Amino acid sequence: MKRLLLAVLIAIASGGVYAQHCYAPVDTAKLNKAYRALMKDNTDANREAFFDAFPNNWMEYIATYQPIGADRKPNPQSLLMKEQVAAFGDILGSGWISPVEYCMKLVTLGVGGQLDSGASSALQKVIHEQVLILHDGIFNSLAWLKPGHQFEFWAFFWSSPYQIASLKGVRVYLQERNDKKHPQEVKIMEDAYRYFYGKTGLASEGYYR
Repeated sequence: MKRLLLAVLIAIASGGVYAQHCYAPVDTAKLNKAYRALMKDNTDANREAFFDAFPNNWMEYIATYQPIGADRKPNPQSLLMKEQVAAFGDILGSGWISPVEYCMKLVTLGVGGQLDSGASSALQKVIHEQVLILHDGIFNSLAWLKPGHQFEFWAFFWSSPYQIASLKGVRVYLQERNDKKHPQEVKIMEDAYRYFYGKTGLASEGYYR
């Protein structure tokens, strides 16, 4: 029994790192081609192509941009991460992209996310920025998810190794503007805040204190 328990604990502790190497990245040739076209000419067609080529969920995202690939070799796509993630963060204000589709994609990118430096931190920053702007659309998207997946999204959103004053203000802002329309979703948000705000470390540093 002790051996079984130890095996389970090891699996949980290492699951995030192991799983990242099992996920498949998106078609990076297509993604990079779409990004270059967007940077060259900011048209509706190029914005749509880049939006479609960008990862759709956390698993695709981290597999695409993590610095070490599944083959244990340096991942060249990680060098393009900052500018491509920044472009994704700015794309909604550029024109064609539907706010509903954008919010849904932003939510699925955040579900299951783990706090770390690099790609994880860059995505969390974009989510922080966009949730403030698009909070109504974000809560509408979250309302379609099972409670556990909603909690996963907010767990990533609030994850931080120390308390950040600006995030405390964000909680109040989101609560005041969404509590009447989405009381259950706000409750899940606040539950995640209670457990993850200032109470998590970086995934790459391990989980035990």
